[in-house]
Amino acid sequence: MLARRCLGIIAATGAVAALAGCGSVSASKSGGGVTAETVTLLLADGEGRPASDAARIFADALEDISSGALMVEVEHRAHLGDRADEPGAENEYEGVPYEDVTRMLLDGAGEVAVVPDFTLAEAGAASLLALKAPFAVDSDALMTRVAEQLSDRLLEGIDELGARGLALLPESLRHPVGFSAPFESVPDFAGASLRVVDPYVGRTLEALGATAVQLEGDFGEAVFSGRVQGAESAFAQRASLPVTGIFTSDVTLGAKFNVVVASGPWFATLAPQEREWVERAAERTREEVLAAHRTDPAEGAVYCDEGGWVVHAGSAAQRDLLDRVRPIVDQVTADPVAGPLFEDVLALRDELADAPRVATPCEPELTTTAAAPPDTAGVFPEGTYRAELTVEDFTSAGVDASFAHDHDGIWTLTFRDGRVWDIGCPGSTYAVVGDRVVVTLGRGEAACGSVAGQELFSARWDLEDGVLRFLDVGPGANGPSGKASSEVLWGSQDWVRIR
Repeated sequence: MLARRCLGIIAATGAVAALAGCGSVSASKSGGGVTAETVTLLLADGEGRPASDAARIFADALEDISSGALMVEVEHRAHLGDRADEPGAENEYEGVPYEDVTRMLLDGAGEVAVVPDFTLAEAGAASLLALKAPFAVDSDALMTRVAEQLSDRLLEGIDELGARGLALLPESLRHPVGFSAPFESVPDFAGASLRVVDPYVGRTLEALGATAVQLEGDFGEAVFSGRVQGAESAFAQRASLPVTGIFTSDVTLGAKFNVVVASGPWFATLAPQEREWVERAAERTREEVLAAHRTDPAEGAVYCDEGGWVVHAGSAAQRDLLDRVRPIVDQVTADPVAGPLFEDVLALRDELADAPRVATPCEPELTTTAAAPPDTAGVFPEGTYRAELTVEDFTSAGVDASFAHDHDGIWTLTFRDGRVWDIGCPGSTYAVVGDRVVVTLGRGEAACGSVAGQELFSARWDLEDGVLRFLDVGPGANGPSGKASSEVLWGSQDWVRIR
């Protein structure tokens, strides 16, 4: 099931001081009648995301450097406007319209924004195309070196949009993630549909024979219905995936940078002292983001510890993939603005040839709490099954309404090779003991909670005409208190085989 996300608007607070001669941003009264200037910072993301963390750093830095003369109000999910705080509003567009927030900044709806690099490249900042070539930026060390040595030149193209690029912030390396099988070679991509956030990664996937899908709507529903079979994502963002995925860590489709960008007209009206404050705050933001950045191999190791699955494609497959996207690389190389910058990126990559690049492969361990050894071969009917549960299904069985609202909707279970997928707990497994199937949760407490590694449920089963029924459901680690909810979750509805 998809985690329910929280929204919020953060306003930087603290001591404020009068700012003489500044009429470029809105004023607000603080204690003692002193006037501080409010700077609106636009975000597409909610709290807890890398861009949100960067926005908080910038807000704190600008308040500190200006001694409170410039205060930042961060508008999370700015594209939703006054509806941002409405329950469930964040789920209306699961793909997050970053482009909309970039356009809002360019249209003057805010003074500053933190947006992905690809939105500015799409808007016409040709210099940033140097970062969007397939498979080019492939290590954390290279992302850091690019931010330290090439950021001024890379951000120059933003001036053409009527805006001012202030800081280039490395976020993550993007890998292909499969929800039922990995993407390790060109044939794996052929005909598959993958959810994308970055349209440039989408073009890479299209060149590999896949269909790139920028979702409007529920990501989980698209996966459960079979509309998408994978995604481009990062280890650090694994919690945003609706189901457990298989990461191919030695295939880096691209890198995602965030950009602190200011409205050009607003920046032009600032006094020299104010501009210096803003630029210093952006520089501090970059320094703190770089210092706090967790590497891709480190995040991958955490994913493995949680029971995740990581594979490698190998050098031969990497060469085949690169051959397929060569026309895109050639276009970037030939671009009069991006081309020279791209060559500099490649030169830095050569200097960092020995830098750590990829997470180590791993597979979830097959474990069971049952006394007997697992027996899965040819016994339990493997496949992907789906059921839909309503609030009434739970409440009519005496289950608490809060639990019902948290667990209603479409559920999908995939049973394959002793593993169970799509229950939101990486590394979960199943085993057949006697005439019962026993489902055991993975070991990662961050995703699986306090019952990590324990039995989720057990049941007898019946399969007829592609419809699976769980019978005599046992509540597992939840014990007798969880019997009613377990019976509703697993045993009250038909599970229809979808693949």
